[in-house]
Amino acid sequence: MIGYLGSRRSSTGLVALPLGLVFLVGGCTTVGGVASTDAPQALEPPVEEVAEVPVVAGSWSGFLSIEGSNLDATLEVEQSGSEVTLVLEAPDLRLTATGGGRIAADRKIEFDARYETQCPGVARLRGVLEADGLQMSGPLEVEDCTGGAAGAFLFNR
Repeated sequence: MIGYLGSRRSSTGLVALPLGLVFLVGGCTTVGGVASTDAPQALEPPVEEVAEVPVVAGSWSGFLSIEGSNLDATLEVEQSGSEVTLVLEAPDLRLTATGGGRIAADRKIEFDARYETQCPGVARLRGVLEADGLQMSGPLEVEDCTGGAAGAFLFNR
């Protein structure tokens, strides 16, 4: 038996409605006196923020410090996203090295430049771009036919 709200007929002459009908109609009524016409919306996945890769493209000048000697050097960098190509020149050594590498959103750099001389080798620059984007520096490793050497580099825009 379906329950009734109150008696079938009240003293005012109104007919009571079955409880099921009250709940059905109640589900379609407004809440708080405001009708909602918005359809339920699907939850969207959170938007992941992607950090931008810093721009290092352009001309840089500075020095390489290898085994206690500071050598003037220049660096020309071309960039596509996080990937770079570069030309490293050290005039005192009559050295031109070419290569590539990458820069990460956290400003860490990894550049490798190969040179072809009587004793070919590679210079590996690992370091960081300063927050203002005007200086990069870090450790330098050089390997060639004579072995390896460690040092540092520093370049400014």
